[in-house]
Amino acid sequence: MNENVKLYTFESVSTGQPVPFVARLVVRGDTLNPGPRRTQFAHDKDDPILEFYDPRNPGPTEIPKLGFRVAEYYLTTLLGMESGWASGRQARIGLDLRMGDNDYKIDGASMDKILHWAVLTLAQLAVASKGIK
Repeated sequence: MNENVKLYTFESVSTGQPVPFVARLVVRGDTLNPGPRRTQFAHDKDDPILEFYDPRNPGPTEIPKLGFRVAEYYLTTLLGMESGWASGRQARIGLDLRMGDNDYKIDGASMDKILHWAVLTLAQLAVASKGIK
């Protein structure tokens, strides 16, 4: 597992009851789908991926606290969905990770926090890779 694995734990309240999630930022060289060896492969693109996990349900991952993998999206896709996010406006657009399953909806405020965290984490990784303190 690459040392650059980054995790963000949050709760979404889109259904009225808080539902816990773990978001995992995957950058070039990190293992995608850290489950059984036959399904593992390294991410080979420059566009980072956000994986979303349900920690309430166990999953076959090498990272025990992740849980069941619900969905994954390229970060640029999520940034594009959040129309206005990059320009500083809080669009508050949520994300339905699995159509028809109310537990797997992420509210807009949580999406804003996840995207801020992901962009900040990428900046920190870029600085660290250049040896800047």
